[in-house]
Amino acid sequence: MTMQPRGKIVVASQHYPPDTSTTAAIMAEIACRLAAEREVVVLSGWPGALPALQTGPDKPRVRPKRA
Repeated sequence: MTMQPRGKIVVASQHYPPDTSTTAAIMAEIACRLAAEREVVVLSGWPGALPALQTGPDKPRVRPKRA
């Protein structure tokens, strides 16, 4: 059986850390769990630094909106 390559998941949300809303926290948790098994790229509406728990290997790559 041949394994199919897994695709990239792109999440586009204006609600993503460093936004402090509950929605942003939920979106980050979903993206981090998906990133454990697939490549995840987050297009975010909030520029700024991410919390340390949301950066590094097996975490989503975040592309914040440019000012």
